[in-house]
Amino acid sequence: MAYLESEEMIGHSLQRDFLARSLKNKRHHAFLLVGSEHLGKDTVARALVADELKRPVTSWQDLAAPPDVRVITREEGEKNIGIEAIRSFIDHFSSSSFWGGRKIGVISGAHELSLEAANALLKTLEEPAGKALLILTAHSLDRLPETVKSRCQVVRFLTVPPNEVAKGLVRRGLDAVSAEASAAFSAGRPGLAVEHAENAELRIARDEQTRAFIDLATRPVASRMSMASEITTKAETPKLAALLDVWTMILRDALSVATGNEKFASDRTALPGLRAYAAKRPVLEIVKAHRCLAAGKRMLAENVNPRLIFEHIALTL
Repeated sequence: MAYLESEEMIGHSLQRDFLARSLKNKRHHAFLLVGSEHLGKDTVARALVADELKRPVTSWQDLAAPPDVRVITREEGEKNIGIEAIRSFIDHFSSSSFWGGRKIGVISGAHELSLEAANALLKTLEEPAGKALLILTAHSLDRLPETVKSRCQVVRFLTVPPNEVAKGLVRRGLDAVSAEASAAFSAGRPGLAVEHAENAELRIARDEQTRAFIDLATRPVASRMSMASEITTKAETPKLAALLDVWTMILRDALSVATGNEKFASDRTALPGLRAYAAKRPVLEIVKAHRCLAAGKRMLAENVNPRLIFEHIALTL
C-alpha cells in the first residue's frame, strides 16, 4: 500500500506526489516540510515514513521501538530541542540499518531547535553516515538557520481549499453538513478540520474562546489590560500561542463581516457578536489588530514576556 496516496490524506497532492517520487528514486535524503500549524505536515511525514517502512504509522509513538527509526520532538517543559537530543539523533546514524534499509530520522518541530543543536546537525544533514532518510517538519522557515535550510529539500505546505477539505472529511465518514462546518472552521488547515470534526470538547472550547474574545475586545481599555494580565498569569506559553491562533481566526472572521463577506466566516454561530465588534471598528483597525496577533505569536516563540505581548494586543483590539 502507498500511504502517501491513501484516500484518508486530505490535500497537498502535489507535495505528496513529489515525496513519493523522491522516495522511489532516492534523489534526496533530507527533507524539510514547512508550513503553518495544523496543515498536516506531520501526517504527510508519517505517511512518508510508512511508505519507507512499508507499514502504517499513525503517530510518532508508533516508532518508539523500531531500531532503524529515531524521532525527536521538543520535550514538554523545555524551551527548545537541545544539543543532547541532537547528539543522540546523530549517534543513531553511526550504525548500520538493522533491517538492511535506510536509517530514518525525524525531527518534528525543527523550528524549535536551539542554535547549538541546529549547528551540530549540519554535517549529518549534508552527509549522514550510511544510507539515511531524514525528515524535518517546521512551522516557519524564518526560525531556521540558512545552513539547515540549504542542506534540505524544502517542501512548502499551503492551506487547502475548503471544498477539498470537506471532501476529505466525507471520505473519512463524516456527513456532508458537518464536513462543511469543520472545513470552514479550519480555514484551509486539514489537521484542524479533522480535530474539529472528531473532538466535541474542541468545538465547545472554541465557542467559549470566541465569546471571551468578543467580551475582551468590547471592554474599556483599563478592563482589557486587566483581563490580559489575568490570562497570562493562568496559562503557559503553548496555551497562550494556541489562544492567539483562535483569536487570529476570530479576527479573520471579523474582517469578513466588516467587508461584507460574511459567507467566508468560519464560525457562523459567532456572527452576531462579530457584527457588533466590526460595527465599532474601521476595517483598517481590524487589520492592524490581526497583524498585532501575528507579531505576538512570533514574540511568544522568541520568549518575549507574555504579559507585555497580551497587554499590547489588548490595547490594539
